[in-house]
Amino acid sequence: MLVGDFTAAPAKPSTPMPAPHGVTFERGKVDFERIRREHPIEEVASRVLDGYKQKGPTTSVAACPVHGDGASHPNLHIHHGPHPRSGTWICSSCKAHGDVLDLVKAAMGFAETRQALDFLDGGQRLPPERQQELQRRAEENARRAANVPRLNLDLTDFAKEAYARLRKTPQHPASQAPQARHYLAERGLEAAIARYGLGYVGRGFPAELLPQGWDYEKEELYPAFGFFDRVIIPYRQPDGTVPVVNARTLVGKKPKYLKPSAGGAAPGSNARPYRLETVTRQDGVICITEGEFDCMSLGVAAHDLVLEMAIPGVNCFNEKNAEQLAGRDVLLITDNDAAGRRAQGPIRALLEAYAARVTVCPMPEPHKDLNDLLIEQGPAAVKRWIEPVVRRAGRRKLF
Repeated sequence: MLVGDFTAAPAKPSTPMPAPHGVTFERGKVDFERIRREHPIEEVASRVLDGYKQKGPTTSVAACPVHGDGASHPNLHIHHGPHPRSGTWICSSCKAHGDVLDLVKAAMGFAETRQALDFLDGGQRLPPERQQELQRRAEENARRAANVPRLNLDLTDFAKEAYARLRKTPQHPASQAPQARHYLAERGLEAAIARYGLGYVGRGFPAELLPQGWDYEKEELYPAFGFFDRVIIPYRQPDGTVPVVNARTLVGKKPKYLKPSAGGAAPGSNARPYRLETVTRQDGVICITEGEFDCMSLGVAAHDLVLEMAIPGVNCFNEKNAEQLAGRDVLLITDNDAAGRRAQGPIRALLEAYAARVTVCPMPEPHKDLNDLLIEQGPAAVKRWIEPVVRRAGRRKLF
């Protein structure tokens, strides 16, 4: 799914997200849209939830009030701003979900929707002791957020060690990472290891090189062992440094993709397009895919035809990024699914404000994405499909 700092209005779900606690909305009596509009979910969450912190322009996290996870391991994800599901939340652990009213009900222990409405439209009706508790919680969240150090701003050494352990070297024989190599080979991406500097974190990886996490309860640093058993995708810059990595699980861990926290850095500083800085320094047609593996699939098969980059999530592309593509011919390849279709419009709108030409090209049936095509038919098929698209990209738009 593509995610980003879009100026266009976010698409609204066709049907409302079901409430997790049996809420019956009195739609004929209450202006629910006004309630949601006047009470942004991120502002409400910062007041009523423990461990609230903003992770980027469109997402925040906090401790889940439904199943009671600790603030140091927040599982509740809050979507806001230009996110396609803005105004909603979901817990990745217990799967509770809903909108701002459901959030208030869960956090405050309310049984009725009317109580949540009263809280949002008239918090002064709460008992004084409850008002004091909410004030204390808001002040504690603000204090903890102010104390978060800047983390993981240079992951070059981590990425280099992960790469060395995935490649066949005397110090780190390939037998140390057979699972990772087998996984990449199955996806047609064994050649991508050297081209993109892919790595692996497994048995014996030095803890001191791992990205760091921040324990919000103890207010101390810890090695992020969640990066074990993952393929590491480094966001290498032209000067060789690695400010960001993405890590894909091999053993079914959640989340499937994991990025290190940027800590006290600017919100969203680790959410960025993949290889943008590299392709803008070269001449040629720039091809944007959704995920990093789709980008690598294109690079492995047709790097002589296009300059490949990716937007791996909605909050990873904004107007500043689009401006870097000013005057360029851009080919946007979207996944053949609902998420790809939703993301196509906002991204195209940003690109067309700056790029010389923008060609939008969804993947053809029955293939979901470029990696799917690579797996099923091989690199030659990917190149045969993309070559005429690249030739036409400079002459007309495909929709």
